[in-house]
Amino acid sequence: MRAMDAPSDKTDPEGGARPGAVLACVGAGGASADVVRCAHRMAQAQGAPWLAVFVETPRLQRLPQPLRERVIRTLKLAERLGAEVVTLSGERIDAQLLALVRERGCRSVVLGKSRRPRRRYLPRRTLAGALLRADVVIDLHVITGATAEPPPLLLRVLAPKARWMAYVKASLVVAATTVAAALLSRYTDRVTLVMVFLLGTMAVAWRYGRGPSVLTAIASVVLFDFLFVPTYFSFILENTEYFFTFAAMLGTGLSISELIAYGRRQADIARHREARTRALYRLSRALAEGRSLDELAQTLASHVMAWMECSAAVLMPDVHGRIQDPGGFATRVSPNSPDGRLPVPGDELQIAQHAFDYRDSAGLGTGTLASGDVLYVPLNALERCVGVLAVRPFDRGLSMAPEQAFVLDAFATQAAVAIERVRLAEAAQAAGVAVEAERMRNVVLSSISHDFRTPLATIVGSASTLLDDDAAAIDRVRRRSLLRGVVDEARRLNRLMTDLLDMTRWSSGRVSLKLEWVAIDELIGAVLVRFDEALGDREVTTRIDPDLPLARCDEVLIAQLLGNLLDNAVKHTRAGTAIAIAAERAGEEILLSVRDHGDGLPAGQEDSVFEKFHRGRSEGAQSGFGLGLALCKYIVQAHGGSISGVSMPDGGARFEVTLPLHPQADVGP
Repeated sequence: MRAMDAPSDKTDPEGGARPGAVLACVGAGGASADVVRCAHRMAQAQGAPWLAVFVETPRLQRLPQPLRERVIRTLKLAERLGAEVVTLSGERIDAQLLALVRERGCRSVVLGKSRRPRRRYLPRRTLAGALLRADVVIDLHVITGATAEPPPLLLRVLAPKARWMAYVKASLVVAATTVAAALLSRYTDRVTLVMVFLLGTMAVAWRYGRGPSVLTAIASVVLFDFLFVPTYFSFILENTEYFFTFAAMLGTGLSISELIAYGRRQADIARHREARTRALYRLSRALAEGRSLDELAQTLASHVMAWMECSAAVLMPDVHGRIQDPGGFATRVSPNSPDGRLPVPGDELQIAQHAFDYRDSAGLGTGTLASGDVLYVPLNALERCVGVLAVRPFDRGLSMAPEQAFVLDAFATQAAVAIERVRLAEAAQAAGVAVEAERMRNVVLSSISHDFRTPLATIVGSASTLLDDDAAAIDRVRRRSLLRGVVDEARRLNRLMTDLLDMTRWSSGRVSLKLEWVAIDELIGAVLVRFDEALGDREVTTRIDPDLPLARCDEVLIAQLLGNLLDNAVKHTRAGTAIAIAAERAGEEILLSVRDHGDGLPAGQEDSVFEKFHRGRSEGAQSGFGLGLALCKYIVQAHGGSISGVSMPDGGARFEVTLPLHPQADVGP
C-alpha cells in the first residue's frame, strides 16, 4: 500500500533525483521477513542505502523466546542482505522511527502488518496511521503477512517469566493496606484512609510495575467501598457523592500507576544505555593503555566476558594469514576448567578462518557455518582483518540478543583499531630503528674512511721509506722520526678502535662498574703523566681542593673520562695554549672541570657535543670519530653524575663533571 508519494528534494551532481534511504521496520510479527526482502528489493531498484530498525519497547521486552528469536533471525537476514541494522529503545515506536527518518533522511518506509480479525467497534492506534499523521514526506509501504501476531495479553500469558508472583505480592500489599486502614479507621476520617490505599498503590507501582498497580488501584476502590463506606459490608451507597470519591480515587491510583511505571521504564532504558556506554568507555580506555598485542587480546576477552555470560578468546593470524589457537577460551574458573581455559576444537578453527578470510561473522547464530557452538566476530580494521573474536555462550541453546550482537560488533571495531594502532607503532618503530641503524652505519663508514685513511697512509708511507733500497742513506734522526710517526699513528688507530668498541659496549649495556675508593688528586696526576707526550709544550695548571674526600667510583673509567677531556682540549686548541684542571667539593658532589683556551663550543651545540659521532667546527687530521665526549657522558651517567660544557666569555670551553659523594667507610690507614 502506497500511502504517500512525494518527489524527492535531493539531487545528485548531474541534476537528477537522488533517492533517500529505505527504512525497514522489523517487529515480532510474521511479516517482518517479507518487510526486509521488500526493502532490499526497493533499495536495489533505487540504488539507495537501506536500514533495518528494531524498536524495543517495554511491551516487546517481554516477548516470549520464540518471538525474540524471530526478531534476531530477521535482523540477521537484513544484515546478510547488506542493510545497516539499528536497534532503538523507547516508549513509543512511532516517535523513535520518526526521529530516525529525520536523522537519516529516509524517503521510503516499509512496515509489516499481521492479519487479524477486524474489530471496527474498537478504535485502534496503528503505527502506519501515526506515521501518516506526522509532518514528514515519506513513501509508506505496508506489507501484509500471513502469520498473525499474538495479542499483547496472550504474549504476557505465554511469557516464560510470567509475573504471577508480582500480582500475588500486590494482593498481599492490598491486604496489608486494608488492615492498616481498619486500624486507623477508629482514629481518623475517610480521607486519610483513601491516602493509605493510594500509598499502597504507589508502592506496588514502584516495585512491581503497571499491571499489578492497576490491580491494586481497582481492588483498593472496591475494598474501600465495601469496608469503609456506609452501608458497611455492602456495595449499596447511602450517599451518591461517594461515586465522585471512588472515581477520583481510581483515577488517581491509575495515574500514579502509569506515571511511576513510565518513570521506571525510562530509568531502565537510561540505565541500560548507560551500562552499554560505560562498557564501551571502559574497553576503549583499557585498549588505549595496551602496548602489545597480547595485552589487547586479554583486555578484549575480559571485557566481553564481563558484558555477557560467555567464554571468549582472541585468535590472531600468523605471518601467513592462518588463524592460530591461543591455547583455549578464557573463562571464569569453574570445576570443568580449573585453570580458567576451555579447549578450542580443531574444526572450530576452520570457522574462525572463514570469518577472518571473508571479514564476516560466522558460527553460532549466523547464516554461515551455523553448526558450530561458537560465534566468531572478525576484527575488521580499515583495510584488513587483524584477528577474530571467538565467543562461546554458556547457554548455547539461546540465540544471541540483537543488543549483545551490536555491542560485540562495537567491541570488535574498537579492538581492531587498537590492534592496528599497535602494529603501526611497531612498524614505525622498526622503520625508525632501521633508519637509525642505516644512518649510524653511514656515519661509521664515513668516519672510518676519513680517520683510518690518514694514519694508515702515514704508516704505509713511513714503512715503505724504511724498506726502500735507499733506506741506508737515511740518517739516524730521520729514521727515528719515521719510526715515531709509525708508533704514533698505530697508537691513534688503537685509540680509535678502542673508542668504537667502548661505545658498542656502552650502547648494549654490557658495562659493569667496579666501584672502589679513589683519591681524585692521584688519579689526575696519573692521567697527566700518561698524556705528557701528547700535551707537549702546553702549560697545564691544576687546582685541587686539599680537603677533597675520596670518591667511590670506577678508577679506570674515571681515568678514561679525564683522558678524553684532555684529548678533546688538545685536538681543538692551538699548540702552546694552556689547559686548567680543577677538582673541588660542591655540596654533596665532587666537581671536576677541564678548561681550555680554544675557540669555545659552537653556539647552540652545548648539548649536542655529547652525542655520538658529533664533530667540532673543523675536521683536521686529529679530528677522531667524535666519540670521546659521548663516552664521557655514558661514564658519568653510569656513576649517577652529570656532565656539561659551556663557552667561556674570555674564550675557550669549560667542561664540568659532577660525581655524587658516598658516605666513606673505613678505607684503612
